[in-house]
Amino acid sequence: MENMESTFRKKQKVNNDLIYDILVKIFLSLNVVDVAVASLVCKSWNNACRDPSLWNKIDLSRLRSYCFNIPFNKVGAYRHSSLQMNQFLKHLLDLSNGNTTYIIFNFYVYLTNEQFIMVAQR
Repeated sequence: MENMESTFRKKQKVNNDLIYDILVKIFLSLNVVDVAVASLVCKSWNNACRDPSLWNKIDLSRLRSYCFNIPFNKVGAYRHSSLQMNQFLKHLLDLSNGNTTYIIFNFYVYLTNEQFIMVAQR
């Protein structure tokens, strides 16, 4: 009986490792925003999204400014878009666990000095 449980645990570990590897391969084909969203799906996806191979380079060059920048004719719009960008950058840096070698920013997305400093310190 004990031998069967041991065999079952080994098979389960192999299956979990296989699923993890498959998820990482899939996530390698996604852009950084999609990986960040995928990390919120469930615990196993979050674990796979933290794989160091995904975070050597964070490429934000295709990040569209309208994703975070709200028209400036609204009261408090700048503060809201800046907070959204802060949350997004913090989430990415948390997922990377310090495994990022370089970050590519989109020239047209406005970032504050504080946001650049936050990224540099992490």
